[in-house]
Amino acid sequence: MTILNLAEDPTTLTVNTCPPRAYYIPYESAETASTGDRTASAQVTLLDGQWAFGYFPNAAVLPATFWENGDALLTATAPVPSDWQNQGYDRHQYTNVNYPIPYDPPFVPDENPIGVYERQFTYTPTAGHRTYLNVEGKDSCLYVFVNHQFVGYDTVSHANSEFDLTDHLVDGTNLLTIAVLKWSVGTYFEDQDKFRVSGLFRSIYLLTRPETHLGDLDWTITTDPSTQTGRLVMTRFEFAGPASYQLTDDHDQVVAAGPLDASTQIEVTGCRFWNAEDPVLYHLTITAGAEVIPFAVGFRQWVHQDGQFVLNGTPVKLYGVNYHDSDPRLGAAIGENEMRRDLQLMKAHHVNAIRTSHYPKAPRFYELCDEMGFYVLSEADIETHGTGALVGAGADGDKLADDSTYQPIFVDRVKRMVKADHLFTSIFGWSMGNESGWGQNFAAALDWTKQADPSRIRHYEQFSSRFEKDPAQTLPLVDCYSRMYLSPEDCEAFLKEHPKIPLLQCEYAHAMGNGPGGVKHYDELMQQYDNFVGAFVWEWCDHAMLMNPEAVDEAPVYGYGGEFGDEPNDGNFCMDGLVYPDRTPHTGLKEYQAVHLPVQLTAWQNDQLTAFNRLAFTTAAARYCGFARVTTDGVAGAWQVVNLAGLAPLTAATYELPVQIPAGVPVTLEWALGAPDATTPNEALGLQQIILRDAAPTLSAAPASTGKLTVSETPLAITVSGPNFAYRFDRHFGTPTSLVRYGRETLAGPSHWTIWRAPTDNDRNIKNEWQDNGFDRVVFKGDALTANTCDGQVTVTAIVGLTAVSKQRIATVETEWTIDAAGTLGATVHVARNGEMAEWPRFGLVMPLGGGAKPVHYFGKGPRESYIDKQEGSVLGWFETDAQQNYEPYVRPQENGSHIHTWCVQIELGTEVMTAEFAQPSSFSVLPYTAETLTRAENRRDLPVSDQTVLTLDFAQAGIGSNSCGPWLPAQYRLTPETIDWQWTLRFEAAGQ
Repeated sequence: MTILNLAEDPTTLTVNTCPPRAYYIPYESAETASTGDRTASAQVTLLDGQWAFGYFPNAAVLPATFWENGDALLTATAPVPSDWQNQGYDRHQYTNVNYPIPYDPPFVPDENPIGVYERQFTYTPTAGHRTYLNVEGKDSCLYVFVNHQFVGYDTVSHANSEFDLTDHLVDGTNLLTIAVLKWSVGTYFEDQDKFRVSGLFRSIYLLTRPETHLGDLDWTITTDPSTQTGRLVMTRFEFAGPASYQLTDDHDQVVAAGPLDASTQIEVTGCRFWNAEDPVLYHLTITAGAEVIPFAVGFRQWVHQDGQFVLNGTPVKLYGVNYHDSDPRLGAAIGENEMRRDLQLMKAHHVNAIRTSHYPKAPRFYELCDEMGFYVLSEADIETHGTGALVGAGADGDKLADDSTYQPIFVDRVKRMVKADHLFTSIFGWSMGNESGWGQNFAAALDWTKQADPSRIRHYEQFSSRFEKDPAQTLPLVDCYSRMYLSPEDCEAFLKEHPKIPLLQCEYAHAMGNGPGGVKHYDELMQQYDNFVGAFVWEWCDHAMLMNPEAVDEAPVYGYGGEFGDEPNDGNFCMDGLVYPDRTPHTGLKEYQAVHLPVQLTAWQNDQLTAFNRLAFTTAAARYCGFARVTTDGVAGAWQVVNLAGLAPLTAATYELPVQIPAGVPVTLEWALGAPDATTPNEALGLQQIILRDAAPTLSAAPASTGKLTVSETPLAITVSGPNFAYRFDRHFGTPTSLVRYGRETLAGPSHWTIWRAPTDNDRNIKNEWQDNGFDRVVFKGDALTANTCDGQVTVTAIVGLTAVSKQRIATVETEWTIDAAGTLGATVHVARNGEMAEWPRFGLVMPLGGGAKPVHYFGKGPRESYIDKQEGSVLGWFETDAQQNYEPYVRPQENGSHIHTWCVQIELGTEVMTAEFAQPSSFSVLPYTAETLTRAENRRDLPVSDQTVLTLDFAQAGIGSNSCGPWLPAQYRLTPETIDWQWTLRFEAAGQ
């Protein structure tokens, strides 16, 4: 037996590690401590950089002596931090629920890959000092050797490992070896929904400290808003010697100072409290012996009362996202630049809360959240989801959570999170983990947490979900009723029935692909009910890995589960973020931004605009100036400044805004925000709109109808000809299959009715019904095709059935096509839908228009794609696009680019412009691909280069929803009419008119 077997020992969690303690960095002087940069500390030796590296597919092939002295032949190098899959070793694997190894705890496969890292460093002994190694992240366990001597072992991938190296060091050059196993007993407790990566993925540093130094410390903070007083009470201070402190404010003014011990109390009058809107941090500098240790301190106090989360006496709402460590090039080894980039994007899109799904973050992440202002729900490195995916009676989600053998593992993981991170201001709550069932082990972890840190909210969704009938039973152990993906209807039922219990959706609005839909519906409930305290979108970013990491001049190719030969895998279920892997915002993020605009336009009536300030602590004018603009008949007026002075937190106010609303034309009111002293709005913060009068825009007069029409018939078609045009209607399709104008064919193929859309990721469940009903393979059955000439125009009546092989008739479409001598084509459509069939994805007409650039102008909701439940990020107006610009390049191709509430579409076809005018607001899309092409493609790299223009005029589409993981699409967003009546016209005129 060797120390290799520690990886399968559930009773040995660590060997020779230091006890867990609060994160801090000691400095040698107050001057260097004031920088807040740990690399400036003379006591810190950062070991990040290139290390010698060796990857071995099976740790068992290493000689037995390796486990005694750490000696291995290493022929390559690898950067630290990194994961070895992104360095060309092993392979990527994405799995959500299923374990990546056979379920046989505590044992792991005999062939267990290992990465061995080595580097040298110089050490000069200093009398009375000790040197500690800190490894902030390793997946899944590590063995540490110094100078060929075994030092220690540790588990828990996302926890710091601290070892005292002093007795193993020599004066001069020292050799540090760290071996990381891919799998260990910890693998069974780290079954998170992510790419499974391995190696040393966070920073590593040495810490040299006096023999007598500060150990752990803790404090509690209370605030009294009535007296504007903040109080810090030291509750633990492990230092055997005299110590002192100095507290300065954010202007470096000393507000308190004195001796320090475990009973010190610091009171600050006129205290500026911390919150996410105004993250004021005081600076506590502790001098303990020869060390100076800085801390950022935010004075804030959380309580839950009357069903609300209350911060410093004010109820707050959590507008949150779930946040994994993920980068397509770096994997999980993200650094400060990547963190800051993400946090800045979140701020710009009005996110104020983060759940650290599903493990604690590196210390620098929490520091940034303290500084930038986020409410953080920090989650323990626990997920045992795969236990529910076993076979037969073995499928038991509680299997590990209720097995006392593993109770030390559960408690240890929670304890290490709390002990390390409890001094960070931004953390408002501790989450016990994710999707790991329920049992005595979680009860023990929750009980320990309550004793260790009663100042924060305790959370565990899988416990809450067990008490759906009686949620009050959960409150002795947790502080909120947390659920995932409740439908709006279920949310409202809970909120009404339990007004004194806070409801938190720790996951909602599954943002996979084209999504999420329905965000506004949830937000309306959050505003209506005090006890709907918050919700966290799943999730922030698409997880993908670069498949062409060496490419320089070509577009990145992103791969997801199954594209790396990985098995098991969960396909593209990791592509579920509000931003693309490169952090380009999805349209879903812009939707979220508009819904959560901090100062909202809520109404306009009687020449008065009403705005509501959602900020909980900040007067609107301190942060923003409002701007309103009236757009009449598609022509935008000037932005008018709305001075928000006096708009207090969480209140509404009205402002004079006279608006003329002419009859018969569309009139809209736009709302935007800018900096307090701005003269123009910053539309990048989001735009809101109220439609004051809904109508079609004014267009140029229809061309005069002069000339003679002729009708010719064959058994298969009817052709209507007039001056310079000939339109052929097919008996099979019941639609125009040729539109020849001035001798030139407009259509690149037959137009045809469609009820199919390329399934979005959020259609992943309903698409099975659609395909079973034959919606993706409609066969047209021509029932009748007749022509009638009257009053100078021809009416072609077509009746066609939409059928599918082996299925009953899906629908009957009856259309009266009217053609006048100017070539204007009118459509009066009546559809009788078979109510026995599934709800429809859409109903519309596909018109392939061929290759080449074809500019498109439309009056509808744009410029982003918009759907019935995803339209807040768009506004009604005139926009210009084309098939390429309008296409949204989701990594897995799917329905995209539709525009709801469209009144007209104009497409330039060389010397002519074709205009589609709708009698009622409809939808359209213009794309370079057909729905069938998008459906067949698994990755956007599978799509051919296309210069085609495929125009689809839609009566309507079903909503987007979030059913990839969330609830079924709400009934009001489904397309289930018994009948459809739809009217529109196509007319042509010379370009430039």
